[in-house]
Amino acid sequence: MGSFESMKYWITEVCHGENHIEKVKIFKNASKPEIWTKDEVVESIKNGNDMYTMIKVKGEWRVGSKVKTFQRDGTDYIHTVPDEVSLDNLGQLIKFIC
Repeated sequence: MGSFESMKYWITEVCHGENHIEKVKIFKNASKPEIWTKDEVVESIKNGNDMYTMIKVKGEWRVGSKVKTFQRDGTDYIHTVPDEVSLDNLGQLIKFIC
């Protein structure tokens, strides 16, 4: 049996609800973007997959920060800053309407 290798995903855009991220635009390898819910992102990270933000700098895509999860009072959050503030925070990604 082969060894398990985690998948890598890149988040390029976010859609915010009232006080949290509801959905993200995500790429897997060089695929077309998919729209995932925050819960799908959390589940994928908990299953061992790696998520990173991607930002456009001077017209070129660059890998941003690793996306992590934490839970407080039964609610899962996604963030790139290890501050465990009860908000989702993926930095200054492009926003889209969901």
